[in-house]
Amino acid sequence: MIVLQCATLTLLCFSSSVCGQMCREYGETCSDDDSCCGGCCLGGICMATYQDCRIKEDLCLEKYCPPSQECYVFIPEGCLGCGPVAMCRSVFTSGEFHLPSTENFDHSMWHSSSGRPVHEKIVIFITLFVLCRL
Repeated sequence: MIVLQCATLTLLCFSSSVCGQMCREYGETCSDDDSCCGGCCLGGICMATYQDCRIKEDLCLEKYCPPSQECYVFIPEGCLGCGPVAMCRSVFTSGEFHLPSTENFDHSMWHSSSGRPVHEKIVIFITLFVLCRL
């Protein structure tokens, strides 16, 4: 009887975990705003933002940059709710060396190395621990 209860509870935990992941996490690819667990689908990537997801204007259309510069859009590093910001940067000519941009949004604080949210792993661990103690 206890084995059946334990198996049922374990099955419920794993099925809720799988069903709960029908949406895409921050940093994962997306097709529309509804496919993201939160935030907006910006440029095919789920982003954490407080902006209205229905506003999809190209920020570079209204940003003036001098002829030797180009417009680019980025999410400020360390700002979880900030929307995209348009800035100007120098245009690189062929043969120039430049370092990769560090102005990308860091999602590592929300996920473990396997890509699952850390809080989800903790819930599964505690549930299995309690079941094994029964």
